[in-house]
Amino acid sequence: MRSAHPTLLAFALLVAPPCEGQNLLGKLQGQWTASKDSTQVILIEDSEWVFSNSGYTSTYAIKIREWVVDKDDGQRQIVHDEAILISQSDTMTIRIDCACGDTLYLSDGPFPQGAIYRRVK
Repeated sequence: MRSAHPTLLAFALLVAPPCEGQNLLGKLQGQWTASKDSTQVILIEDSEWVFSNSGYTSTYAIKIREWVVDKDDGQRQIVHDEAILISQSDTMTIRIDCACGDTLYLSDGPFPQGAIYRRVK
């Protein structure tokens, strides 16, 4: 007799939300430092990003939006997340390529070549 366990597991994986869509802002909370230049720091608290670099500090309010692609089979796939950062004098859009554990990969905005940040513990 065949077990239904593999079928149920496959169904649960199809129904479960993808990891990228689960509370991205919550995963980003804390202090991050650039891997190439440790003077570049991002502090993320609640819905604010504070950028510091050698004494210069700027604070932005943040909104997150997902870019989602609908596939032919009816499934939705999150392609990437974007952070829209708004200050009194500036608005920028940053692509969050990946927030994996203690590593944050950013591009677009001030990071056209991409940037890697590590979580400060």
